[in-house]
This record gives sequence, C-alpha cells and structure tokens, in this order.
Amino acid sequence: MSVRVRFAPSPTGYLHVGGARTALYNYLFAKKHGGKFILRIEDTDKERSTEASIQAILDGLKWLNLNWDEGPETGGDFGPYFQSQRNDTYSPYINKLLQNGNAYKCFCTKEELDAMREAAAANKQDPKYNGKCRHLTFQQIAEKEKAGIPYVIRIKIPEENVTFHDHIRGEMNFSHETLDDFIIVRSDGSPVYNFVVTIDDLTMKITHVIRGEDHISNTPKQIVIFRLLGEKEPEYAHIPLILGKDKKRLSKRHGATSTDEYRKAGYPVDAFVNYLALVGWAYDDKTTIFKREDLIRLFTLEKVSKSGGVFDEEKLNWISGVYIREMSAEELYQQCLPYFQDAGLLNDSTHADKIKIILPLFQDRVKVFSEMAEQIRFFFQEIPYDANAEKTLSKTNKSLFLKYIEYVDTLDFNDSQVLHDLTVSFIESQGFKLKDLMAALRAGVSYRTNGPDLFQIFKILGKQETLKRLNIAVKMAEG
Repeated sequence: MSVRVRFAPSPTGYLHVGGARTALYNYLFAKKHGGKFILRIEDTDKERSTEASIQAILDGLKWLNLNWDEGPETGGDFGPYFQSQRNDTYSPYINKLLQNGNAYKCFCTKEELDAMREAAAANKQDPKYNGKCRHLTFQQIAEKEKAGIPYVIRIKIPEENVTFHDHIRGEMNFSHETLDDFIIVRSDGSPVYNFVVTIDDLTMKITHVIRGEDHISNTPKQIVIFRLLGEKEPEYAHIPLILGKDKKRLSKRHGATSTDEYRKAGYPVDAFVNYLALVGWAYDDKTTIFKREDLIRLFTLEKVSKSGGVFDEEKLNWISGVYIREMSAEELYQQCLPYFQDAGLLNDSTHADKIKIILPLFQDRVKVFSEMAEQIRFFFQEIPYDANAEKTLSKTNKSLFLKYIEYVDTLDFNDSQVLHDLTVSFIESQGFKLKDLMAALRAGVSYRTNGPDLFQIFKILGKQETLKRLNIAVKMAEG
C-alpha cells in the first residue's frame, strides 16, 4: 500500500502554527514511507474563505519547504484540490446511500426538531434526532416531495459501535447510542462537512488521516459513511493541541501564532521546523537538534505525545541561535540582507563588504535575523547612547580618557590584538585598572556597554571614526 496523506486547511485566516505542525507531521510521515503529501483546500465556507487566506496558506507551506506532491499549483490525478470545485464528485455517493437504504430523506420541520431537543433536555439526555423519518414509505416520500416540503438527507446509523485504532491514542470505541442520524445533505442540496471530507478522502485514496484532536468527534461519523458505502476507511492519528505556557489552547493572547509572523521575525526556517516537530513529539529525552533528513528518518506517529505540547518561545529562540551559529558568513549575510536593506544599512558595495566582516562578531549574539541589523547599526550610524552607556561615561575619569585618546592616535589600527595589549599597558602605566576605562571606551564607540571584542570594533571603524567618537564621548566624562 502506497502511503497517501493530506493536509486540508480551511482558508479562513493565516497559517496557524498548529496547522503548520499538522502539515509537518503529514509531510514527515509521507516522506518516511516514500508516499505522497497532498494539499487540499477545504474552501466551502463561502462567508469566511478568502483568496488572501488561500495565498497565506500556500506561502506559509512554501516558507517551511513543505512541498506538496499534489494540490493547488502542482496538480495531480485526483483533483480538483479545492473542495468548492468538487461538487460533481459527491452526487453519486449520495445516491448510492439512498438507494441501498443507508440514508434517507428527512422532512421534519424546525419546530419538530426543537421539540425533540426540548424533550431530550427534559429527560436529561443528549439532544438526538429520534429517527422519525427513518421508515417513511416510498409513497409518503413521494407525496411530501410533490407538496414541495423541503428535506435534508440523513445517514442511517447502524446499531453497532464504531471502533478503530488511533496511531497515537490506541483503541477508540464510540457507542452507536452517542451518534444520531446526522445530516449529510442540507435542505439547499449542499453536502455537509463530514460527508464531503469522507468522499474526498475516499476518492483521493487517502491512506492515513493525521489531524488535530479537535476532529476526534468527527471521526466515527466519517468511518460510518465509509463502511455504509462498503469502503475501507483510512488509518487515523489525532494530534494533541498546541498549548500556551498557561496550558490553554495557543491563541493570539500568548503572542505570535502565525507562521508568517515567525518568518518576518527572521527565524531560520530549518530551526523553526526543527522546533515545531518537537512540540508534541520526541525521539528521545535528550536530542534537540534535528536536521530535516533526521526528522524524516526518525519520525513516528507512535512517539507523538497524547497530551498537548507547550509552545515555548525561549526554546525556539535557543534552537534558532544554534542554527544561526552554524551558518557560513555568506549564508548569514544573505539571510540578513532584507533586514539590512529595510534598516538603510546598504548604501553601496563598500557597506556590503564591511557588513560581511562584521557579521561573525555578532553571530553568537542573535536569535533571529531581524536582530542583526540593530546589533551592527552603530558601525554605520551614530545612535543614542543607551542608559548604561551614559551612566558609564558620566563616571569615567576625564583626564585618563583624554590621555588615552592622545595615546591611541599614535597607534596602528591594523592589528586588534596589538591594540588590546598596548591599551592594557597604557592604562596600567597610568596607575589605573582596566575597568576604569575599558567600559567607557566601549560605550564611546558603540553607544552601549556590551558587545563583541572592543578592539575588533576599533579596527573595523578605523582610526579616524574611532577618534571622532571618543572625542565626543569624553565630553560626558566627569571632570
């Protein structure tokens, strides 16, 4: 059996990280088993589905490099891949269910259905259709149709429990008494969600349905339809929800929830995929870093947790930092380039060359690409001193500061280590400790009190610019 899985989002908004993880697990499972990963857009909610949302989903999957084998833009033998374009697919199966007596037309009015619900509530029972129209004769049905009475089509639930094996949760059992004769076609002739999903999975030859646990209640209904059609249902795996740190379902109140927000923030895509895989899955209790090929090789549904995974942005940032530190200087430059352009740091080729020299100094200091522009900005622009820099400069011995400026003007800036050694010797010769001046020098040239090697900064800035900044900074020192 060739594995065929699908990711079937509803285009009613952005690609949520929960949806992205579902897509990822489907992708990994398909690739591990040499199967196909299908993208199907369930766009039948005409009021909420938008072209912008469809594009956001496609763009999000492309950013994650979750390339689908069949679907929109790719095509395939089992299209169309937009649910709204598949209406002709459903009619034969509706007719089959009616003809074999496994579905029936229900003419009950809203008032009758309300009365059933009220009676159930009075008896402290779950609201459930009582099967009133189950046994209408052909003549009764014909008379009601002739009279123009609107009807829905309901499935005829068998009096047997629905059992199936879930790859994550094990054996699942649903009593037939918890299922009523649910509607598969509305009075306007449009088929409902559970029916079209079932037929889409059937006609697309889906072998495994891997989706969120919020669909568990739908699964027995879909299995019933498969079985009443005389077809074998797919295998199922229901993934737990992604939670915030408060152990509630991840939402905007927890921060960013869209994959696009993480893309714009500048997370390395492979780092984000690595982390996303770990939100609910673990290979063992110690391994954290997984390249994509490792994830494909090691991923199994059986190691997906039954409980919700907490989205921990601190852990994501740590993993992101690991990936950034492993990048070559050229790769890091290319990834950071859009942020440099937005920050106005690329005025000419000289700046580009200079940036490539600077980047390695900050490679272990950033967690996302977008941070790099702010880290290196001081090399190209005069920026305000931060509060710590101002405080440090105000407490620095002005006389020592001035003497050092005069001294450093005589030095060669080509070797940062020599600059360091000579500076240390100078400060000690004046009867001071390194801490009495070093922090002020850093504050003077970089406008902050932390950063990479100070004398690498001196070398990159050059003597002229370094002296210019030190002469401005000394004015803030105490007399």
